[in-house]
Amino acid sequence: MDLQSSVPHEQLVAAVKDIVPILDSSSYKGQSGKVGVMGGCREYTGAPFFAATSSLRMGCDLAYVFCTPAAAPVIKGYSPELIVLPDLIDTEESSKLLAEGSRSALTGLHHLGGDCWSEGDTYLTKRFNDNIRPWLERLSVLIIGPGLGSDAWVGRCMRETVAAARELNLPLIIDGSGLNFVAETPEIVAGYSSCILTPNIAEFGRLAKAVGVELPGKIGVHWQQQSRELAAALGGPLLLSKGREDVITDGTQLLLVQADGSPRRCGGQGDVLTDTPLVWVDTPKRLRSMLQQLQGAAVIGLDTEHTAHRSYLGVTCLLQLSTGTTDYLVDCLALHDCLGLLRPLLADGAVLKVLHGGANDVLWLQRDAHLYLVNVFDTEKAALVLGREERSLANLLRRYCGVTQDKAHQTADWRLRPLPQPLRQYARGDVHWLPYLAGQLVAELQARSPSTNAVGCNYL
Repeated sequence: MDLQSSVPHEQLVAAVKDIVPILDSSSYKGQSGKVGVMGGCREYTGAPFFAATSSLRMGCDLAYVFCTPAAAPVIKGYSPELIVLPDLIDTEESSKLLAEGSRSALTGLHHLGGDCWSEGDTYLTKRFNDNIRPWLERLSVLIIGPGLGSDAWVGRCMRETVAAARELNLPLIIDGSGLNFVAETPEIVAGYSSCILTPNIAEFGRLAKAVGVELPGKIGVHWQQQSRELAAALGGPLLLSKGREDVITDGTQLLLVQADGSPRRCGGQGDVLTDTPLVWVDTPKRLRSMLQQLQGAAVIGLDTEHTAHRSYLGVTCLLQLSTGTTDYLVDCLALHDCLGLLRPLLADGAVLKVLHGGANDVLWLQRDAHLYLVNVFDTEKAALVLGREERSLANLLRRYCGVTQDKAHQTADWRLRPLPQPLRQYARGDVHWLPYLAGQLVAELQARSPSTNAVGCNYL
């Protein structure tokens, strides 16, 4: 792939900060943006909620969710902050309308033929114009696809929405199920430059097939090599191909985003570009900031990386901490003289520290940094009590978390600076799942012996 530009992580973070609205008492509601999300059906309600809520947390003032009637009560129940509009027609809703005697009313609007689909088209157009289009005129941007599903009537409503958005020059982001409808009729977005398509690799393949772009071999990240060709064939929309490295292209220019992200994409939340944040801590200021963020945490995963290359005793090079929602890598080499700031946290009996096979970690932290751990849960010891023959972290993660761990960097030289990205990902993988894993093991211990007061039960 002939890359024209690569976006460093620091530059990406700075760009994101620039677009987050600044709170100002002189601003009015809606000035910081109104985001619409078209998605949500009986089967899928999580994705539109996460998309809309994420917009609010990033600083927009108002978030609207356009969904089917069956999804509306569920999505509304998730959060009172969302404006939920049950105006999408699905097959179930269309059947109800026809059964309630709407057939004659539909025919009277303007007759396109004698079949149900033609009458439905007429009603769909009227309902769209009456209920949805006025809301579109208020929006700053519309996201189409999270939890949209595959219902044919919803697809028709989605296509009507795209057509109206183009008339209004409303910026669009099409993701998830919305991309499947685009693959069926790519002409609805062709030539529209105010549109962003965000396919994962499977959706990438469907879009490529729809516009006649040939992809080599079986499905895989190598398909992203044709990102520029796919964007050019669509003739307008910006393509953001999601993968280990996200590719952004308009068919001419191309950017490669190498920001750290999680290799795991949870179902029901929609595909996301980045999941758990990874924070590199190598200055006293960042260390204090991390400790402030960890205030109130009840459970923290902990691990260390140690190297004995050209050293008699070896040296602790890295300390990994994780709450399960944020991972931290503390550079013990750069912060050797400041590690004492960690003592209150690690000695706090109200915070459970979860380790796996932590005997060496405890020894190294005491020897190299005079850090002492209070209130420790060791997942290896818990697996031993449960009678597990395979007690390695890799086996426990596979069993309880469905995660396959790559141990290729187990004997790496952790003194390397800057620490390469593969080593950073490996290090966070050793600690990220520990809080969740401990909770699973404690539950199993309690189920096996309810009277047992397993360590950590009050925390997990």
